[in-house]
Amino acid sequence: MTGSRLWPPTLAAAGLAIALVGGAVAQPRIFELNIEKGRLPENQRLVRVRQGEEVILKWRADQAVVLHLHGYDIEARVSPAAWTEMRFTAAATGRFPIELHAQTHATIAHLEVHPR
Repeated sequence: MTGSRLWPPTLAAAGLAIALVGGAVAQPRIFELNIEKGRLPENQRLVRVRQGEEVILKWRADQAVVLHLHGYDIEARVSPAAWTEMRFTAAATGRFPIELHAQTHATIAHLEVHPR
């Protein structure tokens, strides 16, 4: 009888050990992007990730702006007061513009999602 009581916890513990050993949880890819005078620095204008990755685009701007990530249809209002995040799973592959929505819709960067 004692053995049968131990079996379910032992089985659960074995499953947990397999999950921990076999499937490491990937950390999200985080990119900090700083907009100044409506532009990003050259080295921040292309964000490259792999399909299936969790992505966090952290935005900061010197003035209030609205950003739109095409293809994923994500919009974010960015203010100078704090970081603003766009968080998503990179499911669709391709090259997607990130636009600054102001009086004109200016592309300030691109997101490239490469197949696994």
